[in-house]
Amino acid sequence: MSIITTRADEDFRGRSNRRRFFAARCFEGRVCASAFARRIVYFCGARVYNEYKAAGGAGRSKHLPFRRKEEIFMRISGLQKTTLLDFPGRVACTIFLNGCNFRCPFCQNSEILDGRGGEDIPEEELFAFLRKRKGILDGVCVSGGEPLVHAETLELLGKIKALGYGVKLDTNGAFPERLKEAARAGLIDFVAMDIKNSPKNYAKTAGVAVDMAKIEESAKFLMESGIEYEFRTTVVKELHAAEDFIRIGQWLRGAKRYFLQTFRDGDTVLKSGLTPCTDAEMQTFKQLLKPYIPNVLIRGEE
Repeated sequence: MSIITTRADEDFRGRSNRRRFFAARCFEGRVCASAFARRIVYFCGARVYNEYKAAGGAGRSKHLPFRRKEEIFMRISGLQKTTLLDFPGRVACTIFLNGCNFRCPFCQNSEILDGRGGEDIPEEELFAFLRKRKGILDGVCVSGGEPLVHAETLELLGKIKALGYGVKLDTNGAFPERLKEAARAGLIDFVAMDIKNSPKNYAKTAGVAVDMAKIEESAKFLMESGIEYEFRTTVVKELHAAEDFIRIGQWLRGAKRYFLQTFRDGDTVLKSGLTPCTDAEMQTFKQLLKPYIPNVLIRGEE
């Protein structure tokens, strides 16, 4: 590896392993000057690029294997150090991974959806925290964003499990193969899968076109896998109606556990102007689900 690669690695000390690896790959390869300037400054910083340019490296023409524009590098964008609510039966922390393939109007974590907002917590810092908290915490919730949008998430789950923690995964169900791989490898102990709406209104509620076959595959897998799970729907007056919950009940008939969650507005919600349903409306939706899913609860009443 060249001297420049080593210096790039030093510049990234304290950042995530993924970004240090990316810097090393950049300096091992060659790329046209304009593409290099745009991308290396964004991912690696202007000082590193200027050092490369001063060393005579800019302007080379071979293609460097950058990720496609729509792909996002996994970052740990937030850490809630203690939660008694997110992981049933465990004292846990919650980590938030950047990036999501959905754009739900009611999302509370809109600042991290495109992969650029939130914090940038180095992986080394996370695992130092987890080692220090052994014996106090016994679980880790991995949330987002959508964690499974990144193939690297499975490696992260394995590292957490190796420390002896239970792992809960929050997912929208859009990546059934990665969900199955994580479950079959013993990387997850509990899954909370969001059910955005009835199949007919899924795209409207997810904010993007949705492959319902994948959502249905994930739900079916959880119901048959033996892994602990729950389904949950954040209920928004402008997006959900009584008929939707009848359709959801018919779809998920016999599910182990289903939660209705009252929408809460806030500064980080993706779309303004949304409102929660009344307590009476939430109770009505609960009763519509009960013939199909006996164990249905409104979050907070359990």
